[in-house]
Amino acid sequence: MSRHITLAAFLATLAVVVPAAWHALDADIPADGPLLRPKQATLHTGGAAISVELDRGVLLSGGRLKVTLVGTADTARKIALDVRALQDNGMGPERVENPPTEVARRRITIDAAPGGGKPTELTFDLRPRRARPGGMEWFDIDVTPAGKRGDAVSYYGSEEEPATAAKVGAVVWSGNNLAMTLEAPARIPAGDEAFAVKLRVKNTTKQPIEYVDIKLGGPSLEFSAMEGLTFYGDDNYDVERVEATQDGDGDGDDSIAPGAERVYEYKVTPHENAAGGKLALLVQAGATVVLDERKHKYQYLGAMETVAIEQAPAAPAGEGARTAGKHAVGAPEGGAVEAAEASAVAGAGPAAAVGAGSVAGASTGAGAGPVAATGAGSVAGASTGAGAAAAPHVVAGK
Repeated sequence: MSRHITLAAFLATLAVVVPAAWHALDADIPADGPLLRPKQATLHTGGAAISVELDRGVLLSGGRLKVTLVGTADTARKIALDVRALQDNGMGPERVENPPTEVARRRITIDAAPGGGKPTELTFDLRPRRARPGGMEWFDIDVTPAGKRGDAVSYYGSEEEPATAAKVGAVVWSGNNLAMTLEAPARIPAGDEAFAVKLRVKNTTKQPIEYVDIKLGGPSLEFSAMEGLTFYGDDNYDVERVEATQDGDGDGDDSIAPGAERVYEYKVTPHENAAGGKLALLVQAGATVVLDERKHKYQYLGAMETVAIEQAPAAPAGEGARTAGKHAVGAPEGGAVEAAEASAVAGAGPAAAVGAGSVAGASTGAGAGPVAATGAGSVAGASTGAGAAAAPHVVAGK
């Protein structure tokens, strides 16, 4: 769960590079959706284990969701299954979940085989019945043995009694009606070093917004009728909120006056990923505007955005044994540091060349910072390492 920390404490423990330029990008849920998804689920039936996996965890209303099923068994066999798309209907009276609405159903037969049979793919076009701007709906893909459901199956398994049904789900978003901009770095270095993310929310209505409910996380998505969208998976990033500010003042009040903007800052700590690649974040913001409390008239606002951040791969084993000081710090008067001798320390900070020497090439280490020269020397190149500071994404809400 996220916890509040002060901005001063955050800046004291996290070095944040603030680039001079920002890139403005359109929100791209269709492109980033495959990076945000629930974990694969498995059911057991007819002597086979059936894996169920979605191609994405978030899509726009009217988008297509693909489901892949693979059966594994000791000997080749055919397994009949019922696959249904179910729309969640939230909570009813006394906090009892309402039954879901079945929007599609398929009966299929898949081939299970040793090592995994031929994958079977199904697609569902998902358009919520009650779609409205700023609204989110959750759809489950429910897989059971053919003709069985309810008390005849179990979605929870153990080593002694494996699950006999599986359920995986995705978010369907109906478009933004809350002005929101997500700012995140375009690239981060290898490892689990924290980075900063800013969320700007502007009140474009004529009434004050008293509170904005923000959920930020990834890459695994979960949902419950009680809590809504959650990020409780073991592989999810650690997210801590920094105090919000409104138009630059840190008054600590979460309300947003008409025409005003509030900035919410978060510290995100990813899990170490030696291979590098893309890291995806999803943010959902919701607010309620009171139009006429006596007449119980309210306006519900919401926005959802995703962003993919490039993470550098870890440096090869043994690299980083050389230090920046060996090649730059303390360079003798009149000496030179050639390009081939530039710092190659993975994750190294700035390297200073002192004296009359010159730096003929740029720092090329993964995650390396800039190389500074003082005295009569010069710096002929800029830092180009795989983890070098890069201008952040700015994802503007529609």
